[in-house]
Amino acid sequence: MTVENDIGLLERTLTALGRPAWDVTPEDIDRVVGDLALAGRAASTRREYVQIFKGFHRFLQVRKAVEIEAGFGVRLICPVDEFNASRHVGDDSPPQLPPPTPERVAEFFGFLKARIATARKDAPAARDYAMFRTLYHAGLRSEDTSCS
Repeated sequence: MTVENDIGLLERTLTALGRPAWDVTPEDIDRVVGDLALAGRAASTRREYVQIFKGFHRFLQVRKAVEIEAGFGVRLICPVDEFNASRHVGDDSPPQLPPPTPERVAEFFGFLKARIATARKDAPAARDYAMFRTLYHAGLRSEDTSCS
């Protein structure tokens, strides 16, 4: 992400919060993240909003806390914590499809294994089988294994 993108995202976040960063409450963070979720924004987008605000607030705490307290009478305490961030920002929505049954998983691996014997080039088919088997036994989630 570039500085220009960061500034744009920070401006959108502060606009959505509707108040100076030193006046933002945990309820404001919840409201903005909830509004983003209702608007259908991805969990990664919601996390970006929270993270950009958290980073900016940290900057204010480190570099401007004395000036803000003197000028506005406010002691800076970050409203983003592990509770209000993770409650609405995670990918914890229920999946649309149930996980595959053990029989379906066995069928999938049987298909991949049989493909090795019938493939024009068996090395790529064997590689695919080994890769999927490794991922399955490692217990990784699909988002952990994808390149995005």
